[in-house]
Amino acid sequence: MAPPLHGKGQPPQKIALLSMDLCADQWIMEKGIKEAVLTPLSQRPDLSLHASKSSAYAKHDGRIRSIIAHNPQKILSTYPLNPFVKEMLEKSGIHILVHQSPSTIADVHAQSIRIDGAFMRPHSPLPRPQDTPFPIKFNAVVVMMGGLSPGKNTLMDNILSKTGFHNIAPHKGHRYLSRPQLLKYAPDVIICITSAPQATPHGVMHCPQMNTAQHQPLTCSLPQKAVLCPTVESLKVIRKHLEACHTKAIQKFSS
Repeated sequence: MAPPLHGKGQPPQKIALLSMDLCADQWIMEKGIKEAVLTPLSQRPDLSLHASKSSAYAKHDGRIRSIIAHNPQKILSTYPLNPFVKEMLEKSGIHILVHQSPSTIADVHAQSIRIDGAFMRPHSPLPRPQDTPFPIKFNAVVVMMGGLSPGKNTLMDNILSKTGFHNIAPHKGHRYLSRPQLLKYAPDVIICITSAPQATPHGVMHCPQMNTAQHQPLTCSLPQKAVLCPTVESLKVIRKHLEACHTKAIQKFSS
């Protein structure tokens, strides 16, 4: 969408906020911040959890000229900006807010509070879900896009521990795991990220075939659009899928 029109010689009317990336898009739409400009990625249903809300917002094309033309008061970014871009935007009087990717569920809730504070919005946090007791914990591994697997000290590791799973990936951060490595770990459950709403008969996208005569793990899926950008709402979606997966694991391994 083109920048807002304004009279000749008059500066465009300031908007409250401009998003620099997909994850900032999600927070803006989830918070219901109306005076905002998003990226085109916000409207992709395979990537954006709130894609259905995107049509209500103007979009920018990512170029500095387009960003400045929208005359935002503040910019929200998930990643540090290029120093040159950052300098140009700050010279235009734009305040830049950067929030890093969270590594725990508590980090996500803290981000929500910080965003509300930055825009002087009342924050009434919903009660966090009580930890459900899981007498049975299943060994699991998550396979993300490109074969990356989240290990220790990651948000997914924290989520798994709250939903009845033990993340058996031994590394810290995210690392590529080959099929032989996955077979060596022998997980009870493989949780794969998919951009499709449901798994196909041919298996879930990004999910390796792990069944052998000795080992036949359960395969579950998580929607890519909930995993890419952690927000309060995306955590609810992830938790719902994982709790359903845990129920399936009980049925499979107790039969």
